[in-house]
Amino acid sequence: MPFQKGQSGNPTGRPAGIPDKRRKIAESLESKAPAIWRKAVALALAGDGVALKIVCDRILPPLKSRAEPLRVNPDDFGDRPGDQAQGVIRAVFAGEISPDTAADVMALIRTAVDVIVSTEVIERLAAIEERIADLAEGRQTRPAVVRTADADDPLAAAAGALRLITHPPLARMETAN
Repeated sequence: MPFQKGQSGNPTGRPAGIPDKRRKIAESLESKAPAIWRKAVALALAGDGVALKIVCDRILPPLKSRAEPLRVNPDDFGDRPGDQAQGVIRAVFAGEISPDTAADVMALIRTAVDVIVSTEVIERLAAIEERIADLAEGRQTRPAVVRTADADDPLAAAAGALRLITHPPLARMETAN
């Protein structure tokens, strides 16, 4: 019988005092660890691939990218995120920065866009809520002013679409007066 949604198959949880099997195994092997390690190293030196992988995984840490600080003029990449991303891609193809560095920079650009979009959505939502409250109290308000931008700016297009969705009834009310 399947469990009910949101209900555990063991509602009381693990009983206290029951030893963890993994801990028991680890404790039993603890005194033998040096001998096991010597054997793994000996097998690795003899050419055993699995033992070699185990030894290397324990001895050598995974390699991480060690990117140098990026020294560029931000004005060279433009003001808009799309232009900045294209500038980063051009820099990779020109051999000026590594693909790893480019990925890090693109992540920064994406984060900046997320912050900008979130801020604008919060501001627009606050304006919409304020207008709804004004309408509920019988006060007429003028449509909020939306900043204008180039037609290829997705944020401006989204703001324009939101303005069209949220403001037409208000615009009609104002022209009727």
